[in-house]
Amino acid sequence: MKVVIEKEELVKATQIAQTGISTKSTLPHLNSFFLEARDKEILISATDLEIAVKCTVPCNVKKKGKVTVIGKKFAEIVKELPGEEVAIEEIEENRILIKSGTDVFRLSGIPVEDFPEIPEFDEKKGMKVEKEKFQNMLIKTHFSSSTDESRYVLCGVYCVFEKGKLKVVATDGRRLSYIYEETNKSNKGNVIIPNKTVNTLLKLLNFSKGEELLFGITENMVAFKFDSILLTSRIIDGSFPNYEQVIPKSQECSVTCNVQELLKATRRVSLMTTERSRAVKYDFKKNTLLIYAQTEGIGEGVTEIPVNYENKEIEIAFNPQFIIDTLRHIDTDEVEIMFTNSLNPVTFKPKGKDNYLNIIMPMRV
Repeated sequence: MKVVIEKEELVKATQIAQTGISTKSTLPHLNSFFLEARDKEILISATDLEIAVKCTVPCNVKKKGKVTVIGKKFAEIVKELPGEEVAIEEIEENRILIKSGTDVFRLSGIPVEDFPEIPEFDEKKGMKVEKEKFQNMLIKTHFSSSTDESRYVLCGVYCVFEKGKLKVVATDGRRLSYIYEETNKSNKGNVIIPNKTVNTLLKLLNFSKGEELLFGITENMVAFKFDSILLTSRIIDGSFPNYEQVIPKSQECSVTCNVQELLKATRRVSLMTTERSRAVKYDFKKNTLLIYAQTEGIGEGVTEIPVNYENKEIEIAFNPQFIIDTLRHIDTDEVEIMFTNSLNPVTFKPKGKDNYLNIIMPMRV
């Protein structure tokens, strides 16, 4: 193998490929890049056996071939090279030469046949989705997913294509985030995307300049193709809970208030909570919301903000971090809060938008 490639493009490609390298394993094949020189391009691949990332870069291919290199070390070297172009050449089995300007590096790898086989993605079976819209949907739901491995099916984001809509849901059993957007009516399927895959996809989407991505679902794999990047991943095998049963059909009380005022007030009062005593109480009164927290041995904090509320007085206790997470992802000036009593689920919606909501379970104190 022998290629000449622009340094800037190669640096970007190594940054992309590094998202597929294992950060925990010491096995060399899970810490390596697979480089394949093809017609007028080089393919860089990496995998940790849960996810796999592929990226193609245009280059001057003088000799086709395949090699592997230590991924992190290769990326570090390329980033610091002085020239505008980088020459990469296989000089002997499992060993490459890297040249740029006056710099010369020799880097070892593993046998090509030891690199794990990465599943192929049939682009003809991919569903077209607006990239920016889908990225926003993941950001607005992913924070509600579980990190408790004992509840495996909740450790990811559930995506459903049905009736011309793409629905994205995440829950940890104590809160739930739901959003939908219109999509092509021919798109059908559902999948639970693992948290790790969602995080990797959100990183990779920052490299994208295109407007669309291909979303592929198979029996045991999910794939995302955009620009020159392909991300494939295992899926979470299991049945996602019936989230529609959790979303209240109707609620007696409705409060409207400024998002930033509520967010800042919650942050201030939450300073009086601890890991063992997390509750903050929200006392809804006529046109006033009193926010209060007290922790034995520490003290107490209280504040109030104006709200639009004309119903019965009611006090509800919440985990303040759930409120903070929710409000940070609401992009309207006002939030609508709906509830029936102090024990049933409470709904938080951006004022004037019906396609996005968050459900938070009150705390029993």
